This record gives sequence, structure tokens and C-alpha cells, in this order.
Amino acid sequence: MRKQILLFFLFSIFVAQSKAQRYNVRTIHNASALNYSTCKLLGDTLYVVGNLFPNESNSYQRATLNKFHVSSAFVGQSLNAKDTTFDFFTNTKNCILLGNQIVSVGSGGLGSTPKGILYSANLSLDKIDFVLFEDTNRVSIFFYQIILGGDSCFYITGTSQDKNYNIQLMVLKIKIDGTIIWRKYYPSYDLFPTSLNQLGNGKLQIASLRAKHYPFDNDFTIAKHWLYITEIDTSNGAISFVTQLTSDSITGSVSMIKTSDKGYIIGADAIDSVERNFIANHGYIGKLDSNYSIVWKKKIVSSYGNSHFNTIKQLADGNYLGIGECVNFDSDTTIPFSNPLKSLYAGWLVKFNEAGDILWDRKYYGVTSYQEFNRLFDFAELPNGDIIACGESTNMYNDDNFTQDSILQMGWLLRIGPDGCLSGTNCGYTSIAVPQENKTIELSIYPNPAVDKINIETKALDDTENYSFVVTDLTGKAITNPVRLFQHSSYIVNAANYSSGSYIVSVFHHQQLLFSKKIEKL
Repeated sequence: MRKQILLFFLFSIFVAQSKAQRYNVRTIHNASALNYSTCKLLGDTLYVVGNLFPNESNSYQRATLNKFHVSSAFVGQSLNAKDTTFDFFTNTKNCILLGNQIVSVGSGGLGSTPKGILYSANLSLDKIDFVLFEDTNRVSIFFYQIILGGDSCFYITGTSQDKNYNIQLMVLKIKIDGTIIWRKYYPSYDLFPTSLNQLGNGKLQIASLRAKHYPFDNDFTIAKHWLYITEIDTSNGAISFVTQLTSDSITGSVSMIKTSDKGYIIGADAIDSVERNFIANHGYIGKLDSNYSIVWKKKIVSSYGNSHFNTIKQLADGNYLGIGECVNFDSDTTIPFSNPLKSLYAGWLVKFNEAGDILWDRKYYGVTSYQEFNRLFDFAELPNGDIIACGESTNMYNDDNFTQDSILQMGWLLRIGPDGCLSGTNCGYTSIAVPQENKTIELSIYPNPAVDKINIETKALDDTENYSFVVTDLTGKAITNPVRLFQHSSYIVNAANYSSGSYIVSVFHHQQLLFSKKIEKL
């Protein structure tokens, strides 16, 4: 009997460790802020590009390159740009692994004169090099995307302001050593490039968000966005085709992925309304034909507030994954950010097929002593179908009296399974009957015992109802604030600083206790 108990105990630890490998890691090192903006996978190594704000006084913002081994031992190494006399930051949506180099783009400068930056490091992260790009006839230059063309040249998109501060789309073609072949500024104003592809006919395809009265005009009631698609000749940068989708169709595309029928899957956001003096966006997915006409579009309703895709990519199984962020607001006209019941910010992942059918939709929240602002920017797919997403997690709304110095921005790496769940197959949901209601909810609370995190994952849950959970000790003292539960969501309670012992996770429906589960903290 003792042997059976011991085997069961060891098996429980093995299951908990296996689940833990689907990690949810927030990191910050030697800095007051860190984010991860884009990532690439090479074998067992994940290369991540981001931004770092040093703790040292009078230090400038720096680009940071990181690598992580994604096997059972999750270890990391980082290299930060140093000895710069200006702010050096990355706002790229892509990085390139080229030979033994990792290459990316960003911007840098002092005050109102930022310059474009092309930078690279060897894969061992021993040294970082960069080249500045400026134009004395321009006020500013920002780089956003970089791709390697079939002609072994880099193509870079960005924006630039002329002497009248008009924002123009710009494109560069450069050699691998940084020598400029051509540089073009395009006359249409207020175009913000969001997607860059090389077509097979000697053309570049650039999708841009065209904005009117945003972000510089305070009259949000007349804000409009359009999706603007430009094709240019790779030999000289001349425009060969341009089209603008109507403002009531779909707006700026964060990704354009070519399909087998020569159409495109796109991910975007659109302005649905103007509420409380801010623009309310929701994420959209869509299909364009080869002439850029809309075949279908679908609004992904995953929150009561804003939602936004930052990137969409095609997966190995032929389906698509979009990631970004969404925020859930209650219907109140007042939103006290210090109360997690009122507003929750989540990293957002949606898997869908070419017909636009949603295969799963997951949101990931952090639960700590403060309210986290979670965003996901990019992801890589492992051979087994697992997803590693990178982004940031910020305690933006610490309390009613927070100061700028109290804000802590962390780099965020999230690894989930092909089903979108942190815990593995089907998330391990348990059906729970709701008293006096003709329905059930499905959720999972694990691991038990817990080491540093308690995971709460929901499946079937009515978003219009008021479900919440709270963690208490055995005396009933609340360890967390009440946290609003939404369907298809994961809540990661940071228990690293909890004392060893027993805790209770209680789930409520309209503030009435549904059930409680005891969790042991090791």
C-alpha cells in the first residue's frame, strides 16, 4: 500500500512538471522595463528581439537580443546594445536568421530626430553591430519590417516625416552589408506599414494602415482607418499598383498570407465605435481574392472592450493563428483600473481555418497583487505543434496611487499546446453544475500541489454572467482580489511568494459560492 501511495505521489509530481513545461514566464533583468517584440526558432533555440530600459540613471533605451533553449531546461542568455549616446529601440515585426547572424531593424535618436537602424549579432550573442540611416532632408525615420528577398538583398519598410512633418511611407532596398541600392518616399500621407511580402513577379507588396485624424487629432468621433495596399517594383521602387479598401470594409492588415488560390488571408482591426473618448477596435480576420476584393470577413468578439491582432501566421497544419491582446470592460461607464473585476487585459490567441471558422480562442491573464496588462506580439511553432508566443506583461494599474516609477514592464514568453491550453490535452476541464441553473460550467484548476503558479482555465462559461474567483488562506483571508472569469480564458495566479501550506480557490456565480478547491503550496 505504501508503495502504491509513493508511486502515485511521484506520478503526480511528474504530471505537474510536464504541465509546467508549457511555461508562462515573465522576465526582467537588470532593468526597469523589458519587452519581447519578435522571435525566431532555430532547432531547440528561440531567438527573441526586444527592448530594454536599464536601471542605471542617465542610461538610454537599448535593443536586446535573447536566446532561450526550449527543451525541458528553459535557460536564457541575452545581449544588450551598449555604449550608445541615443535611445535605441526596436519596433520591428520581424527578425531574420541569416547564416550565423540574427538581423533586425529599429529606430534610434535623441529627442525628435530618430533615425532608422539596421542591426545584427552573431548567434552566440557575443557582439552586436548596427548601422544608422538618416536623411538630412527628413525630420525622422522609423523602420518597422525587414525581409530577405530572393535577390539576396534586404527590403525594409518604415515611415518618415518630411520638413512639414507629414508622415510618409518609405521603403529601402539595401545590400546585406548595409549599402543602399534605392530609397523611396511615397506621396500618400499617414500610411503606417503593417505587412511586407515579396511577390513572385518582381514586386513587393506592402499593406498599410491609412489613418485620418489619428493619432494626432483629439476629435475621435471622425477617426477613420483604411487598408491601403501598394505593389512596387523591386528593381527601382516604382509603384506598379495601389488600391484602398473602403473604410467600412476592413482596416489596416497586420498580416497578409498568400493562399493556394492566389488570394490572401488577412488579420486586421476595425473601428467599431467611439466610446468614452477613445476608439473601440475589434479584431477581424478576412479573405481577399487575387484582386484584393473581400471574399469574407469576420469580427472576432472576444471581449467587452478593445481587441487587436499584432500578427497572424500560417501553421504547419495549414490553419492560421492570430495573436495580440484584448481588454474586457464591465458595462459600467466608470472603470476603476485598480479593481480587477472591472477591467482585465489579456494576451489573446485565436486559431482559425481558411474559411474563417474559429477552431479555438484563448485569453491569458496574470493574477498578482496588481493588475497586469498583457500583450503578445509574435510567435514560433515547435515541431510537435506547441506554440511559443512572446510579448510583454506590465503592472500598469498597480493601485489608485501608482506612480511612473512603480510601473514594471516584463518580457513575457508563453508556451501552450496545439489545443491552445497551458495544461495539455483538452485542458483537463471538469464539468461543474451551477445551482438552480439548467447549465454547467467547465474549468480546470491545477497543479496540486503548486510550486509557483496556480492555473485556472475556463471553457464553457457564459460571458454575460458574473463568474469570479478568489484565493484565500484557510482562515478566509483573501490573498487575491476577486477576479472576473471569462470563457476560454487562462488565469495564472503568481503563488511564488505564498508561504507553504493550504489555500482555497473559490468560484462564485453572481457573488454566490459555487464551489471551493483546496490547493497545497509547496
